[in-house]
Amino acid sequence: MTDLHTHILPCMDDGARDERISIAMLRAEWQQGVDTVVLTPHCYCKKEPIQRFLRRRETAKQRLDRAMVGLQEQLPRLLLGAEVAWAPHMAEWPELEQLCIQGTKRLLLELPLSPWTDQMIRDICDMMGQRGVTPILAHLERYQKHQDACMFRKVLSLGVPVQLSSTPLQGGWRERRTLVKMLKKEQAHLLASDCHNLTSRVPDLRKGLDAAAGLLGAERARQLMDTADRLVQPEMVLAVHSERQFAGGSEKCAL
Repeated sequence: MTDLHTHILPCMDDGARDERISIAMLRAEWQQGVDTVVLTPHCYCKKEPIQRFLRRRETAKQRLDRAMVGLQEQLPRLLLGAEVAWAPHMAEWPELEQLCIQGTKRLLLELPLSPWTDQMIRDICDMMGQRGVTPILAHLERYQKHQDACMFRKVLSLGVPVQLSSTPLQGGWRERRTLVKMLKKEQAHLLASDCHNLTSRVPDLRKGLDAAAGLLGAERARQLMDTADRLVQPEMVLAVHSERQFAGGSEKCAL
């Protein structure tokens, strides 16, 4: 089982503040059956040059590796990645592939809360068409109430993997109804914990998948788990790839 969206890497963002907490979070992941964790600290190019982010990420990973030496227990396999905030013309970034999930050309992409634009959609298409990088749209359930319904449908029509968060599925109907609707329509493809700590935003992927099984059936929950596992495999080719029509009917995005 793979948790593809986490903030476990120490001292990188608003996630784990030190190696001790990172290891405790990894222990919690392992205890619920997670054997692969993608480390996806926030990457904001408007706040920090990407090269500096990459250096900080490497230093943090080395610190975590050193802290894990000698532990007499099994913990999940770790893959480097990033949760990258969308920015105009990001398909042109020389470092784009270095932000992808380790060993793949798949990028966890955080969209803005501000109104989505056709420029944003073109950038996503350029990322795929020009660079061969497939975005995975992070916690898409957050955006529906903030975005124009037509633009939201355009983003869904891109045919790229959509990640939902595991925690809202465990709440009341108000918290989970958007996720359930998207899952029933197969507009979302995987769950991840988006864990940040051991108190308020904990590793809870297993509970989220159990909730999905209760709401949608065991087979659908298994599909969500399998998709996350496949997305971290270098050889996996997404079955959702297709050609989609874009704004004004004049642009096409080859996925």
